[in-house]
Amino acid sequence: MEEKRKEPRIKDRVIVHYEIGEGRKIEQEVASRDISMTGIQISIERNLKDDFSRWKKLELQLCVLEDVIPFILKGEVAWIKEDPEDIMGRYLVGIEFISVDEFQKERLKKYINRKT
Repeated sequence: MEEKRKEPRIKDRVIVHYEIGEGRKIEQEVASRDISMTGIQISIERNLKDDFSRWKKLELQLCVLEDVIPFILKGEVAWIKEDPEDIMGRYLVGIEFISVDEFQKERLKKYINRKT
């Protein structure tokens, strides 16, 4: 099947801190599956699925080994599905980056280019 992505996606595991919710913040740390200029795929535990379904907008901090300063991004949940490779019942979440400022966009571009 031909992939229809606008941007190259790299398989890389970065640590993702996120805040989710209105009025109350839930902060968790998860690992990513892959990342591109337009979004990221993360793996979450089953008990977090309802939070991601209810609150679509996220504040993200992506921590990579090569950079001391995390990427600060906003995202929106694009999809949620069961992880077919995980026997513990985890879910995969696709997050689309929204309103990324030029500084973060340039940093992310350099990071992805180094990895490809």
